[in-house]
Amino acid sequence: MSAPTARTDRLSIDVLRPEHADLLFVDLEDERIYRYLLDRPPASRESLRVHYERLIAGPGPDASEQWFNWVMAEGATLRPIGTLQATVQPADCRALVAYTLFPRYWKRGFATEGVAWLLDQLRALPGI
Repeated sequence: MSAPTARTDRLSIDVLRPEHADLLFVDLEDERIYRYLLDRPPASRESLRVHYERLIAGPGPDASEQWFNWVMAEGATLRPIGTLQATVQPADCRALVAYTLFPRYWKRGFATEGVAWLLDQLRALPGI
């Protein structure tokens, strides 16, 4: 499922890489994002990079789940607008999904479009 960059009508979706920390850091400082989350804004670009490296490494070879993470960008400008995440739990035949969308892109349908793409990817997995 770690396909190269994908496109929807208005989004470019790329597999998360450590260097995305530099592109996403400033927008992830916006407190509005965390109103209903336990997470807090990243302390620094470096801490965000380390966090992304951990996400990319995954839960480990003995884990009962897999982690998938992407960055959403506005298709026309390629400006990052948020992230998509999926935690796949094959033993339970399920996947948990999450997204973060930067506030200036709220209420424009980008989250709906990104999550629809993600659900299509997950439906293609056997048993999920």
